Amino acid sequence: MYMKINSTETTFQSRNQTIRFADDIARRVNQCYPRVSASNFSDMKNIDYFKRMEINLTGKLSDMREDKLDKLFKAKTLKEMLLAIVEPIKESKVGNCGESAELSAIAAKANGIKDCYIVNIKGEYDNDLDHMVLYVNDKKPYIIDAWLGFADYVPNAVNRYKSEFSRHFDKDSLNYKFVFAQKEDGYDYFLDYKFSDNNVALLRRLFPELVIKKSS
Repeated sequence: MYMKINSTETTFQSRNQTIRFADDIARRVNQCYPRVSASNFSDMKNIDYFKRMEINLTGKLSDMREDKLDKLFKAKTLKEMLLAIVEPIKESKVGNCGESAELSAIAAKANGIKDCYIVNIKGEYDNDLDHMVLYVNDKKPYIIDAWLGFADYVPNAVNRYKSEFSRHFDKDSLNYKFVFAQKEDGYDYFLDYKFSDNNVALLRRLFPELVIKKSS
């Protein structure tokens, strides 16, 4: 399922209330679960001097994902499924944009954001930009991108991808209109569901470090 996003006007006040909190979620994810990204490492300048490190990091990422899948296949309850996602990332301290989106989904739902799901960013002609983020289907939709460490309304985020974060994407893909495509399947499918109050309470018990106290 594809969603073509149109630009919307936003007020400064609404940005403060919504995006600043979403930014807090991205920061909290990265503070609680520090991790090194193999793909981000590969985007470094002079990466040719660090090929052995790149290979080792890619191998560690692959091992973590195998561990995560093994735990998920064995999981029988929501609690076990959530821990199967989080524990391998926490223990290995590695993760790419997919892992960042998974952690963002858990943190967002723990903080009361119900209608959100992981999406792939594609070009308008179905070319894949190889990047995943958390899409929040609010009145003015926004994304949480813990991999790049920010949150913003969709039109603003697209502009940032095409400017300050352009080095992470194929140059030709930046000429296309961006489409946010919800995944139809995948081992982390359950993170796209709207969690019941009981399931949100479970999240908050399992991961209290992710709960952000809202200022009055």
